[in-house]
Amino acid sequence: CAFSLSLFLFMTPSKMAEGEASSGDSGAATTVKQEESSSSPPVENPSQGEKGEQEGKDSQVGREDPGSLDQNLSESSGSDDGNQDGPKTEVVLDPNVIDEAPTKTMDEDDSAATEKAKGNITPPKTNGKTVTGGVSGSLLIQQNNVCKVIKGEIHNVLNVMRTDARYVSPLRFMEELPSDEHHPLLTQLRDLHRTLSEWELNHHNEQPQAKLYLPPFCAAIQGRDISASVTGAALHAIHKFMLYGFLANGGAGPYTNIAKTLLNCTFEESISEPDEEDLNGSAPTQNHDDEQVVLKLLDLSALVVRCSSLELEPDIIVGLLDTCLHVSHRAKRASSLLKSAAADALGHIVLEVFSQPDLLKARVAILNKLASLLNPQKNAESYVVNSLTLVNIALETMNGDLSEEEINILQNDLCKFLLAWSTTHDLVILSLTMRVIFNLFQTIRNHLKIPLEVFLTSVHLRILEHSSRHEEREVALESLLEFCQEPALIKDLYLNYDCDVNCTNLYASICTTLGNSAAPGTFTQRTVAVELDSNLSANNNPKGSLAQKAAIAAAEVPVNALNTLALEGLLTIVESIARRCKNTPKGGQTEKRSSQKLNPEYTEDVEDLGNEQLTEEQLQERKKQKANLTKIASVFNSGKTKDWMKAGRDLKVLDGTPESVARLLYKAPGLDKDKLGAYLGKGPEDAYPFEHKVRLAFVKYFDFTKETAFAQNLRLFLHKFRMPGEAQMIDRFMETFSKELYSQQTGVGSCVFKNADAVFILAFSTIMLNTDLHNPRYKGKRMTSDQFIKNNKGINNGEDLPEDLLTEVYTQIKETELQVQREIGDLMTHADAQDAENFRSAWSDLLARKDVAEAAFTTSEDARKTMFQAGIHEKDMFIVIARPALKAISSAFVRSWDDTCVLQALQGLEQISRISIYFGLDRILNDVISFLLHQGREFITGCISLEYAGIESGAPISQNPEDDETMSLVDTESPIPHALLKVRDYSMVNIKKIDLAGTAAYRGLLTLNMGLRIVRMLFPRVNSAWPKLVGVLASLRDLRALPPGLSDLDDFADSDGNVLPLSEFAQESQTKLDEFYRGVNSLGSGENQQAQSWFSLGLFGEEDENGNKPAPKLMNQSPNVARLESSANAKLLREIGQKNEIEKLMVFGPNVKLPLLKKSISGMLDSIGKFPAPGSPTYEQHSAFALELAVRALFANRERAVEIFPLFFAKFQSVAEEINMESKVDGPFLVERIVITILRSVIHLYSVASLRPKLKASLFFIPAFPTDNFIGKIADRMACGLAIILRSMYFLFKSPEEWKFFGDSFDVLAQYPEGRLLVFDGMASTIEFAVPEFPKGENEDIGIEEYEDILEEKKTLSFAACAAMQGVMFKFIYGSYKKDTTFALPAMVCIERTYKHMVKLLLIRVFTKDPDADLDSVPDKELWYRVAMAMYSVCAASEAKTSEAGLHTARRHMITSIFMEEIPDAKWKSLLQTMIAKQPPLADMSSRVNTFSLIGQLMIRLFPIMTRRKDNWADLTEITKNIILIADENLRAGKEGGKATRSMFVFTVKIVTELANQLSSPSFGGEKRYCAWASETFAKVLDKWGAAKGITNRKKPKKDHGAAPEAQEEGASPSKPEATLVKGDREVTQLSGAV
Repeated sequence: CAFSLSLFLFMTPSKMAEGEASSGDSGAATTVKQEESSSSPPVENPSQGEKGEQEGKDSQVGREDPGSLDQNLSESSGSDDGNQDGPKTEVVLDPNVIDEAPTKTMDEDDSAATEKAKGNITPPKTNGKTVTGGVSGSLLIQQNNVCKVIKGEIHNVLNVMRTDARYVSPLRFMEELPSDEHHPLLTQLRDLHRTLSEWELNHHNEQPQAKLYLPPFCAAIQGRDISASVTGAALHAIHKFMLYGFLANGGAGPYTNIAKTLLNCTFEESISEPDEEDLNGSAPTQNHDDEQVVLKLLDLSALVVRCSSLELEPDIIVGLLDTCLHVSHRAKRASSLLKSAAADALGHIVLEVFSQPDLLKARVAILNKLASLLNPQKNAESYVVNSLTLVNIALETMNGDLSEEEINILQNDLCKFLLAWSTTHDLVILSLTMRVIFNLFQTIRNHLKIPLEVFLTSVHLRILEHSSRHEEREVALESLLEFCQEPALIKDLYLNYDCDVNCTNLYASICTTLGNSAAPGTFTQRTVAVELDSNLSANNNPKGSLAQKAAIAAAEVPVNALNTLALEGLLTIVESIARRCKNTPKGGQTEKRSSQKLNPEYTEDVEDLGNEQLTEEQLQERKKQKANLTKIASVFNSGKTKDWMKAGRDLKVLDGTPESVARLLYKAPGLDKDKLGAYLGKGPEDAYPFEHKVRLAFVKYFDFTKETAFAQNLRLFLHKFRMPGEAQMIDRFMETFSKELYSQQTGVGSCVFKNADAVFILAFSTIMLNTDLHNPRYKGKRMTSDQFIKNNKGINNGEDLPEDLLTEVYTQIKETELQVQREIGDLMTHADAQDAENFRSAWSDLLARKDVAEAAFTTSEDARKTMFQAGIHEKDMFIVIARPALKAISSAFVRSWDDTCVLQALQGLEQISRISIYFGLDRILNDVISFLLHQGREFITGCISLEYAGIESGAPISQNPEDDETMSLVDTESPIPHALLKVRDYSMVNIKKIDLAGTAAYRGLLTLNMGLRIVRMLFPRVNSAWPKLVGVLASLRDLRALPPGLSDLDDFADSDGNVLPLSEFAQESQTKLDEFYRGVNSLGSGENQQAQSWFSLGLFGEEDENGNKPAPKLMNQSPNVARLESSANAKLLREIGQKNEIEKLMVFGPNVKLPLLKKSISGMLDSIGKFPAPGSPTYEQHSAFALELAVRALFANRERAVEIFPLFFAKFQSVAEEINMESKVDGPFLVERIVITILRSVIHLYSVASLRPKLKASLFFIPAFPTDNFIGKIADRMACGLAIILRSMYFLFKSPEEWKFFGDSFDVLAQYPEGRLLVFDGMASTIEFAVPEFPKGENEDIGIEEYEDILEEKKTLSFAACAAMQGVMFKFIYGSYKKDTTFALPAMVCIERTYKHMVKLLLIRVFTKDPDADLDSVPDKELWYRVAMAMYSVCAASEAKTSEAGLHTARRHMITSIFMEEIPDAKWKSLLQTMIAKQPPLADMSSRVNTFSLIGQLMIRLFPIMTRRKDNWADLTEITKNIILIADENLRAGKEGGKATRSMFVFTVKIVTELANQLSSPSFGGEKRYCAWASETFAKVLDKWGAAKGITNRKKPKKDHGAAPEAQEEGASPSKPEATLVKGDREVTQLSGAV
């Protein structure tokens, strides 16, 4: 039984039916037919024929119908032999038939026959262009050997035939067989052998023609009764002839006939025993001999096309392609090896065809076939892989300009099916699909503006943003990266899409998506974090802390493949922009940008499209208008009409007219179609006249004349908005539509409607039809076409509309529902395969966008030839990508441990900085600098911690030093990348030629070096990076790596020049900093210190034989001396600083320009950051250092301080506003330094008059700070600063408010021991310097005029200044500051001096007003009284010398220097009462005697004055009695105390005796009787103690002398005292016994 190859080529009946349904093409068809026994050809040998009838089935190998790959293979082929119908019985190749094929002469097209014969597919070069195909070639062997080779192949075929008795009978050895009993093929081969032998004799140097030797071999291939082995031998022979170049000079005829032969190839199945699987019912497999034949057939098919593609008819080429397609796509029994061979053959055929620009017909046919093979509804995924591969080959090799047919196929069917397959989860298909998309762009980029936007948005970006499968995202990133690497494509995307109002911002979307994919926090990292968190939660962690930390750690997972790909894409884009940012472009052609061919843009209006060349400014204007429209659309979608109308007017897009609103609503992208329909449908007209006008203007933007189909025009209208469901709104829309359509079509003479009413009725009817046919909720019977026609009878002004029109409307609505036009953004969230149909159905909507500008892409060749200088477009592109790129690059830089990746990140950062410099984008430049310096600071921090840990060297790898449970690492093995440290331009680094070892470990060092270099070179452009720069400088200070003298903080010193000791705040801040660097458990202390220290060995050192890591090189590990040495890291960083001239970044002299100076100081102050201080342990110290650097710059530029100090004032004010006087101060050390800075600023700058208001205001901030928990801790510094200010600039403070500040401040500071001495010294030295010295004699004084002369010569204290300081001095005297009277005596001296000065000032004031006026000795009685009380307080002091000095001073103040009559009696009485009440204790004998002496002297001076007025007697009586009591106490204590108190008794007796004698003296002034009573009263107390011997003038007492005498009668004048004081008479009667 013969076998037909069709058995293993047949598809299932269902697949055959699918293939027939997809038929749509015609061509030469090769079939494999199963032959019935009745149709067997006649056989010469009866036995052989009988065997063939019983066992043989002939096979004819061919292809399916071009439009149906699974067509019934028993149908006849479409070859040229005329047997298109009916069974084929026998094939005999007639040489005459072969001759009819077109041939070429021997000398035509013979240049590449050898390579073609070998199957070499490399195309030859012709006129500079690559071409393939043709029949050219050359013979590879000598011509006299050609016949021998052919005869050898004849023998090979005959040998195979001899093994089969059907062809050669065994009887031939026993008898002579007649010739008609020989098999025809056998006869032909033998005849050919004889013919060739004769040819060799007669044509020794000539090659036989193909028509001579090919027929027998072709017959063997086409013979239906020929076995597989014989067919295979014949195929091998022809293949050999072609490879040897026998057909090279024979023209196209031989190739054509070989191709036809292959299309009609048949052979019998080889008989083989069924294997076990066949017996078990599995699908039978083909015999290996048969597969070998098919393999040779496939190989020869491809070879024929490669050798003669230009000469073969397109139908033949397509037929050979179909043969290969059938084996590769449809043959169920074909082995994988056979299908692979078929796929290879297909690839060769497609490659050859599409590399020939002249094979248009074949290319179109094959493109159609390949597109149909991608239809997901008719082809399974198993076939799509080969189909996509073939499409890729076709696109990659396509040569010449494409025809409209080819472009149409690629734009529509192919793209539509590709969009559908992009939803697959098969990675191979997805990858091939994206490759086809890329090749499509490469091939017809200017015809794919909308498709490319769809593909990149709804395929690549959709997968990257929404797919949860990492592999899919990797494939998408690889494809997107290839787009990014295409020269000039990125800019083309920007110009064609981002600058087109009707397109998405594709370039911006790509940049954002790449940035999100490259940086942490992307889908991958989030997934990992969630998985880790869930796994840890499953372990029932009781506290949850471990799960929380694991989730945090998962957010910082290492760089993965997706991050790397996305990063590479971003770096590619950045590098493409950086290449253009050069002053002189390197290489290529440079042209003026104005002459560049750009895509059509808007000219004056955002909606107008044109083909003219536009300038960059015009394009940017269009981009700006697009941005404005997008903003308005966003506001419109929020729902408030007033808001979006206002936004439109503000952006100058709307002018308030209905026409401008309609144009906006028609053109603005991204409008919510529901809200648009709701707005346009508002009515009725009388209620919404403006909206009605907008609706009328809106519909005029539609062109209803281009499309005659009514349904299509209605669809066009309804695409723009979603029509509300309210009937009245629908009525308004249909009315507007009908009037406009009727108007337009009537105007062009193509309207079939009689009036607009007919349009309205049909439109409304069509809407109802659409609802009836497509509403899924409707379960009833759907409307038929006849019913629809019937419903619209007579609507055209009483007449019927053409039935064809109504039928067409019905058909179009039934096939495609009326829907709102879908946008690209609608496809972004469809990520599953079930949305493939959604994608396909949306394709027509997407392509229907006619309002986009014409595409203008730059070819790769043109992009390489011409490189324009970067302009405004590149600037805008860079602004878009800068943020995503910085985020991604910085993330990769931090997380990667690959040296190359780290270097690439550095290169990217350098390119970003270079672009920023080129375009003047200082903000982005500062972002780069900030990142570099931040990383550098982290490295410095790690080095400091290593020092504290006692580790000499190594790369610190900080992971989270603030977390006790997270150890940081130190890499002791990686070398320092010295070569990279010397590089000035990382973009020029050749990775292959430079040693990158250590790049990742020392990344912080590299960024520090690069950041400082950029800062030094571009110092004037450093703005927001100042905090990071100051942080680096402060960290270098902590490491002691700054130049000498630049790291100290200036402070105050005491009067001896000794710097004040560190405050409590400074010590706490430094301790906190040390603990931060040292860690909780420093290396070398405590148990398990190695495991718990912040720094332990990293995973980089090699282990020894015991598996231990090598120990790091340690410094002295004693905690007390660990930092006394300078580590190797510190020395390295010091060298980096010196190399980059870091001192120039810290010192700002007068030569620095003012703008730069102000910017630098602002940067330093801004680095302090927001106050209160964050929890960082370095904040206070580093901020204080930043403040120090700033104030040094201020003082170094004193002449420009007027412009600079306001910067400081703002910082002082912001800090003061944040401090609550009732609470604890946050960051107290920083606030301390701010206070010191304020004081220093006043010291240095208060002499500048214009600065005084702000300096004074700064001073006034200080009292607002809490006293006990802040001011008290820095009282010494505040007191020292204020003292310096007072001493050096007292004359500049005038107002009472200013001196009140000093008084209040000194008062507060004196309450604390640390500040008390400094306060007093400051005031005392100021008084001593600023108050003129007075004569020391009691009766000496300075005259008024003389004092005025002194004031003119010397700047003295004002009255307010003296009053303010006296207030503090009073408290020093009274011991108000913690009962400390240490400064009472010098304070009294200061008070006396200031009082005299104040008196002189008051007298000068009076004298100035009236020179003739009498001048009082006490112009201010209250002041005098306060001073008197203070002096008495000193007199009452317990220390004898102090009391004695107080006595003398008080006597001068109260008695000798004034006219006592000027003091009111009430003041005297109050003074005496107070003195009596505040007597020193009896134990202080000297003070007791001195105060009693002072009282006695006052009585002697006051009684002559005060006793004359009777109203004083009562008070004087009380005073006298109290004095007597004091005397009695003194006498008792003196008497009872023995020798120790004898002196107090003696002195008291003397004082009382003197009082009694003076009062009783006839010459004593005052009221005689009263004075006598007082004298007798004193005498009595002496009598009591037996000490009255010294009393004189004592009269015999009368009865009742114990009471004071009555006052004299009214009108009686008291007697005058004998000694009367007059002005100028300063005589004083001293009490005997006074000290």
